[in-house]
This record gives sequence, structure tokens and C-alpha cells, in this order.
Amino acid sequence: MGGYRLTFCPADTTHLKEMEGDASSAEYTEEEIRIIGSIRSAGPEDQLVARAIADDVGCYVQRVGKFAEKLDRADIIDREKLPNGRYIYFERRRNELKF
Repeated sequence: MGGYRLTFCPADTTHLKEMEGDASSAEYTEEEIRIIGSIRSAGPEDQLVARAIADDVGCYVQRVGKFAEKLDRADIIDREKLPNGRYIYFERRRNELKF
């Protein structure tokens, strides 16, 4: 359905959350957009590693690692190094205002 914005997931009818516009299709390839989407759907507690993202997206682990490093430097996503040396990737933490 061209021209219509979906507000729910067709697979399970859950409500979709609109994300900020810093991942526009003009800036990134389709594969990169899928990597961003996969990372942004996770929180730190999900322990999302590059292997899982690569399996979901259908690309190489090294591609995910290098692109995620770039996204972290651009403050689009967060990544954290675990004690075992692996990185986990998740949605960017927002600074909450404290009164």
C-alpha cells in the first residue's frame, strides 16, 4: 500500500513506535537501515550481539560491528563492551531531565 504509513505491525498487530528521523533512507542503504532497526528494537538487558544482528539482517558480523561502531560515534545507538570482550548494541539512552 504505497503512500500509507503503517501504525501497527501486520504480523502481530502490535502498535508501532515512531523513531526519530536520524536514520533516513537517503543516508543509509537498506541493509544499514535493517541493522539500525534491529539495534533500536533492543535494550541493554537484551544483550544483543553482532552475530544475532547479522543473522537477522543477513549480512556479515564484521559489517555489523563496523557499522555499529560508526553509529555509536554518531550518537545514534549505544554499545557496551562486556567482560568477555564482546560488544552489545541497543537503543540510544536518552538523558532524562531531573528536577
